[in-house]
Amino acid sequence: MLFIAAWSAAAAGHALATGVVVLAILRFLLGLGEAGKWPAGGKAISEWFPKHRRAFAMGVLDGGSAIGAIIAQPMVAAIAIFWGWRAAFLITGLLGFVWLIGWLAIYQRPGEHPWLSEADRAKVLEETGAHAGPARKRGYLEAIKPLLGVRQLWGLMGARMLATPVWWFYVFWLPDYLSKERGFTLKEIGMFGWIPFLTVDIGKLVGGAASDRLRARGRSARCRARALRATSRSFAIQPSYYAYRNDCALFAAEHDSVQCGMPQERLEALRSCPPGGRPDPGSHGV
Repeated sequence: MLFIAAWSAAAAGHALATGVVVLAILRFLLGLGEAGKWPAGGKAISEWFPKHRRAFAMGVLDGGSAIGAIIAQPMVAAIAIFWGWRAAFLITGLLGFVWLIGWLAIYQRPGEHPWLSEADRAKVLEETGAHAGPARKRGYLEAIKPLLGVRQLWGLMGARMLATPVWWFYVFWLPDYLSKERGFTLKEIGMFGWIPFLTVDIGKLVGGAASDRLRARGRSARCRARALRATSRSFAIQPSYYAYRNDCALFAAEHDSVQCGMPQERLEALRSCPPGGRPDPGSHGV
């Protein structure tokens, strides 16, 4: 609750930015508010879902960020075009408070939720291994001390520290890339910039469901990780290969000494195109 309120206030506050320093402070507060969403969401999932269903539930939670990006691309672009960039920050920040009101009205722990029948409450508490009533409050150090000796936790933290910055680099870099390198207008970014996030969303949902299925079959966490990694690589290798071939071909079109394994007629077609252009349909285009 506090993190969402902080994030929404920081996002809306961007509309009042008057310089680089103020903008940098607001960006810091935005990141500070956003950071609490994932651990808080994981805690809520652990309170409502049994272990064999938590991977898919976490995929839905994590995929929500990608769904937000899918919706935000055209919506924010339209707002910025019609009312300016300040309005885009203000409206999205206010939407965060609207979401927060709905969350406060709906969410409670299973042991306290008025919408559950006693039978459903007992089932949820049994499946999650929880007990009815409020949990015993512990200090921060008391709660975290047992976790420090869990080797898997350190491995997960290390993986997240390496992977998450790369993901956020692409999130922030994509609009700038489409604008500067591909010549997209703000309207075109809104029309097409959501496509990569759709594939991310599908991957998170499929990965979570696959992990739950493998767990139900008695596979270990290490086995599940290896299987999912091998499957994801098999799907990624072909697009990565053709992306490499395309970039290499465009480079070769500008350098006579580089052939890149491309047929000569394709290279000639590329060289005949203006910068940023495409070969004619009948000229053996890449």
